[in-house]
Amino acid sequence: MQDYEAPTSSNREKPRKHSHKRHYTFMIITDEAGQGIRQFTLSHVPALVLVYSVFALSLVILCFMIYAGIYIHRSSSMKRELTAQVAHLTSENKKLSKENSELHDEADQLMVAVNNYRSAEEKAAKTEEEMKIPSGFPLSSSAQMKAGKDNPNGTGKEDGKESGNPIVIFTASVGSQIIASGSGTVQSVTDDAEYGHTITIDHGNGYLSIYRNAGSPLVKAGAMVQRGDALFMIGTKNTNVGYQIQKDDQYVNPEEIIDING
Repeated sequence: MQDYEAPTSSNREKPRKHSHKRHYTFMIITDEAGQGIRQFTLSHVPALVLVYSVFALSLVILCFMIYAGIYIHRSSSMKRELTAQVAHLTSENKKLSKENSELHDEADQLMVAVNNYRSAEEKAAKTEEEMKIPSGFPLSSSAQMKAGKDNPNGTGKEDGKESGNPIVIFTASVGSQIIASGSGTVQSVTDDAEYGHTITIDHGNGYLSIYRNAGSPLVKAGAMVQRGDALFMIGTKNTNVGYQIQKDDQYVNPEEIIDING
């Protein structure tokens, strides 16, 4: 007799598990004539790879679009800023160009003013030097004039000829004045045995002018005189005027210096 062993949970045969493979079908619909619908089937893993790849690509495209949008926005903003800066710099450049032009004009005007000032200064200096030359007429009005010789140490005659220093003798009209023939300083006012008084003016350039007359001197030694200043008044008793000029301590003929038309 055989023993009967009841089946236990351990020796019961377990049901087998059947593996089921997933497949995915993808359909592509095209609007091209005659193409219709295309479809292809992928297993689970390739399908996941495809989906994740498409997702990753979409994410990359999205990020790129966001970045491109930000970049375009920043570029537009930078372009506006640069345009504003260019406009501002252009405006400033115009202002600077205008100011530069004005400065050039002012510089030109200043240069002209400086040149005019120098010219006037040179002219004034030249005029001042010219005014020191005793070329002016020594009387305030016209007068009779004759040239002669003056020799204070003799008779004025030597071997039948007139000798001495050159002198011009004027017969002046009453009421006129003996005036300085050039600007300078009164060197001396002295008595004169022949004419009464002598006024000597030093013109500071080697010239001395000498005025001889019986009238009362109107200036004193050391006085500064300008051409045309009065030295004597002509009255009825002092119409004779002696006039002499020295250049570098040598007497010269006054007729060669006097500007008769002046």
